[in-house]
Amino acid sequence: MSHNKSIHDWSRRSFLKAMGLGGAGSALVLSGCGDTDIINEVDIEVRKEKVEAQVDPQDFVRPGMGMYYASTCRQCPAGCGIHARVRQGRVLKLEGNPASPVNEGRLCPMGQAGLQGHYNPDRLTRPMLRKGGKLLDVSWDEAMDSLIKRLGKKKSSRIAWLNGAVSGHQRALIESYLAASGSAGNLFVFDTLPPAVGHAVNQSMFGHAMPKLNFERARLILSFGADFLGTWMSPVHFAREYAKFRNAPRGTLVQVESKMTLTGANADRWIAVRPGSEQALAMALGSIVANELETLPEISNSLVQAFADVDMAEASRITGVDSRTMHKLARLLIRNSPSLLLSGNSAEGVENGRQTAAAVQVLNYMLGNVGKTIEPRASEVFSQLAPKMGSWKELSNFSDGVRSGNFDTVITY
Repeated sequence: MSHNKSIHDWSRRSFLKAMGLGGAGSALVLSGCGDTDIINEVDIEVRKEKVEAQVDPQDFVRPGMGMYYASTCRQCPAGCGIHARVRQGRVLKLEGNPASPVNEGRLCPMGQAGLQGHYNPDRLTRPMLRKGGKLLDVSWDEAMDSLIKRLGKKKSSRIAWLNGAVSGHQRALIESYLAASGSAGNLFVFDTLPPAVGHAVNQSMFGHAMPKLNFERARLILSFGADFLGTWMSPVHFAREYAKFRNAPRGTLVQVESKMTLTGANADRWIAVRPGSEQALAMALGSIVANELETLPEISNSLVQAFADVDMAEASRITGVDSRTMHKLARLLIRNSPSLLLSGNSAEGVENGRQTAAAVQVLNYMLGNVGKTIEPRASEVFSQLAPKMGSWKELSNFSDGVRSGNFDTVITY
């Protein structure tokens, strides 16, 4: 009897161990089902393990259950709203937030790839300090001591902060810190494809750097280098607007640029111009429109005179676009009202870029688009939370400050 019992006990132990339910496995499963925070110490023949159940997890974390958090994508300055699916502390998937007016639930491949950057195995996981000419891993305590030594001892106007496009509470926190440390005004923002020129023209003409663009109301869109399906400001938002524009009655898209972009590849008509000559084409179109329209809105006499002085033959020589194409495009704009004219990076990022953007917006005025396809936005309630976009001028000012020795500490983000 005793012999049979020992065999049965041995078989049971062997079975449990073989199924992974013996030893630490059984302690983990059993303690995980309990409702106490007792740390069980289990002796497994040759070693000891401490197994602690996850009975007091972080807020809203439940083992095996996914939770969703609303946040903002920072892969580009557009700031699309996102939902992040998190399970047991790890982000598993990003999707667009349907409640966001920017992207309305959609998310571009770059936004989806933000998750890969977050968990990239080659990312920096520890702070580093330069010692002996080399960057070496250091502890967080040592890194914090270095920060406190540089930033926390006394007020100083010699701190500079170099950032990408920033808005909301992040901008407010950075500027508040700089002001408290005596470095107010030392936030420099840079973007490799800055819309600063167009924003400055919009501010002067419409009273807002980013007026509302109603694609769905336009019968024709004429874009001077605005790659709104590719890299222009907010591609996901404008892709949604473009889909509305293409619905019946189907709008017509004409793209003017020197190098074909994704938007140009989708256009009904693509017009190649010599790089930097977009202003000449816009002025030529303005001259034709001013002559063919019966009535013109009240605009500056100097602008009217500038359009009247355009030499069409010279404009054709500069742009590489023949006069016949110019007249056809101008008539197309007049017939398809309301229209929408845009200026983008390739048209604005040249010596006469400001004049190009201004000519494009004057054309919008002449064609009666303002108030229909271009509408003003409400003023910012909290100006300190408004987006701060980058420019090459900001980078130049930062570089001048570094060369002049105005900063002894620079923070880059």
